[in-house]
Amino acid sequence: MFEPQLPASSHMPDVWWIRANQGHSMKDVKLDMRPILSAADILMAVHGTTRRAWESIATQGLSKMNRNHIHLAQGVPGSGVISGMRATAQILIFIDVQKALDAGIHFHLSENGVVLTEGDASGFLAPEFFQRVEYANRVPVPDWEGSGPAIPYLAHADRVVEAGEGASEERILDHTRTTEPSNTTTPS
Repeated sequence: MFEPQLPASSHMPDVWWIRANQGHSMKDVKLDMRPILSAADILMAVHGTTRRAWESIATQGLSKMNRNHIHLAQGVPGSGVISGMRATAQILIFIDVQKALDAGIHFHLSENGVVLTEGDASGFLAPEFFQRVEYANRVPVPDWEGSGPAIPYLAHADRVVEAGEGASEERILDHTRTTEPSNTTTPS
């Protein structure tokens, strides 16, 4: 934990400092990140959003908005991944990381395993890089032309890559266990 040096004072209560791994809007924040050079460096990159937000994302792409990065998880809600996506996501947007890398989009891995990208020069990750789009119950979103092959449903995200203290440190566990979701109806 980062603890800045403060003037000594007997009147000052104990102070806790919190450091966020990502989510900053301040431009000068230095984060511990590792560049992602190949799609093989991570398990997957998926962005969770609401149906309402999807209406504009489908045509404009993902935007970093006022943040420094677009946030992507290495798994879906319920897979054991705890960073990078809200559990209440209604739409899952799977990113074709290799296609985006080949087009010059940069990706980074935060210390806690969240995949981050600045997007293009305008701060967007265009829909052309969406590999597949699904509802949270894993049913493909109809009439979305980019829906590619099914992404395996990971019962437990046992392979989540995390950037560590050293540039080459990471934690990778066996990720071969897969199961299909039981709910396959399209949400209304």
